Order: sequence, then structure tokens, then C-alpha cells
Amino acid sequence: MVRTSRTGTCAVDFSDFTTLCWGRPNGAGQPYRSSSPKVVLSVGFSQTVAGSAHRCGRRDDGSVECWGENTVGQLGNGSTTSQWTPTAVSDLPPVLGINSLDRHTCGRTESGAVYCWGANEDGQLGLGDRVPRPTPVLVPNLPEVVQVAPLARATCVVTKDAGELWCWGLNENGLFGVDATDTPYSDAPVQVPGLPRIDRVYVGGTHVCARGSSQELLCWGANDFGQLGDGTTTSRAVPKPVPDLDLVATASLGHEHTCVQTTAGKLICFGSNRYGQLGLPPSDAPTPALEVAEQLQAFSTHGSHHLCLSTAVAPLRCMGRNDLGQLGDGTFVDRNTLTPLKL
Repeated sequence: MVRTSRTGTCAVDFSDFTTLCWGRPNGAGQPYRSSSPKVVLSVGFSQTVAGSAHRCGRRDDGSVECWGENTVGQLGNGSTTSQWTPTAVSDLPPVLGINSLDRHTCGRTESGAVYCWGANEDGQLGLGDRVPRPTPVLVPNLPEVVQVAPLARATCVVTKDAGELWCWGLNENGLFGVDATDTPYSDAPVQVPGLPRIDRVYVGGTHVCARGSSQELLCWGANDFGQLGDGTTTSRAVPKPVPDLDLVATASLGHEHTCVQTTAGKLICFGSNRYGQLGLPPSDAPTPALEVAEQLQAFSTHGSHHLCLSTAVAPLRCMGRNDLGQLGDGTFVDRNTLTPLKL
């Protein structure tokens, strides 16, 4: 399992549940950037997620530990003091999954309840106010959910029974499916209109995509680099299917690009390639859909300007932006070809 963020990458080796992180922070007691993978001091995570400057890991028993910057309580331990090794999240019931993108984190319980903590300047915690929380708080007035997906300053959930998408926080780039000038933000959940029944939502730095029940992908939001995959650079608040795309197994959205794993095991990406993250020489021009890999096993480009992936014939490799050591190759040099980790 691999998870990227704008500032780094973490991976879990399921053979022994060792967690490795690189970039900044790395979880090995070091607040500075690391260009090669470091073993996180507290091992045994079955899932890791990454915010802009903090990381969290979930154990099989549903407990969560976080580390990194803590300016608005994003570590969930009741303080605003940064911690550079994993520290337990306080007052959180066992969760089946966690997620983060920037400075807040959310978890989902077995009953489908959602708890969030950290930054709340735009109501992204869904609590009806804009006060940050240093410990987890139950998001009220939600039906049972099957997924929670925080953005930079908003949060979305997929409901279980109806397959609906509900979001709250900042309506940046039309996240809510309506023009941001009409509804700039909401500190309580609102339903995104114009979607069929969905079973998964994927969020990036500037746009959103959802997988429909027929395994189609619908995207909306910013489109400056063609990250919506519709052949234009016109942003929109209306969800529309990505044309000419095979059945979608899963997707991961970068800051300004999109990568999709098809059911045939191919990785298709489109959008920004300004750091070479799509495997071409860096360019500010939009990159149309191209096949990046096949026989895909795992990948992530979540909220970032880099891409990491493994295939049936090659271990984990990364490419793209590397100013903080996000690629884990022992350097701070951007790459436009997949580069092995320096272990």
C-alpha cells in the first residue's frame, strides 16, 4: 500500500507491516525532509494517510496514531504541539478507515459514523462553525457512510443506502456541484446534484471525480490542465463522464492531474505534467490521456505533484516533483521517469 501527499510518501509492507515514509515529515523523529525511506518508529499500521505536513496510521484494531505539524490540532491528540514520531489520537472509537489531504483528518467507524479533527477555517469539519478541533468530533446529521474523503478545505462522504455524495466546507472550483459564487461555502453537509448512484469519490488539490455504479468516472472542478479528461481546459461545477475511458477499478487525483486504474490493470493519466509526474518531459501544457503503466498492482498520486506505483514486474518506483524528497530516490531532483527507491 502506498499513499502520496504534496510533501511526501508513505508505504506499508504487508509482509511484516513495516511502515516507510520519505519526504517531510518521515515519522522517524525527524522534522526535516528525507530523500530516502525511513522506518516509522511505531510499526504495525495497516493503512497510512498523508496531509500536507502530517501523517496518520491506522492499526488493525482501529486505533490511529499521527505525527508531524500540529498547528491546528491535526494530530488529534488534544494539543497543538508538533510531534515527529507517532502519537495516539485521543477519544476516537475504532475506525475502519482514515483519510486526509491537508490540515484535517477524518475517520469512519464500522457503523458508518464520521469523526473529524484539525483545521476548520471553512467549516470542513462539518460541525456548524469554523473552530478547529484538536480531538475527534462526531459529524452530526449524516446517514451511514461508506467512505470519507477530506480535501484541502472541505470534506466529502459517500452514503451507503443511496450512493449519494455529500460535501461541506469551501466550495472551491464548484466542488458542491453548484457555482461557487452562489454557494461559496457550507459548514453543514449538502448533497452534490447531477450524479448517478456512486460507490466511490476521489479528491485532488483542485478537482473531484466519482465512480458510478457502472464503473464510469465522472469529474468536475478546476480544469486548467485538462485534469477533468474531457479534452478541454474549461472548468465546471457540473459532474460529467470522462469520455473514451475503459471501466474504472480505482483512481487517484493529484493536485492538477488525474490517474485511473482500469479493470484491465492499466494506468491512464491526464492533466498537468509540469514536474514530469506523468512520465513525459516537464511542460505547462495540458497532457491528454496516456498509458503510464500496465500490470498495475498499487499506485498513488493523491493531492500531489508526483506519482508512485508498483507493477507485477517492478517494485515501487516514483516520478515527478522531488524538492522535499517525495520520490525517495536519495536526491532532491525532479524526475520524469519512474525511479527506484533508495532503501
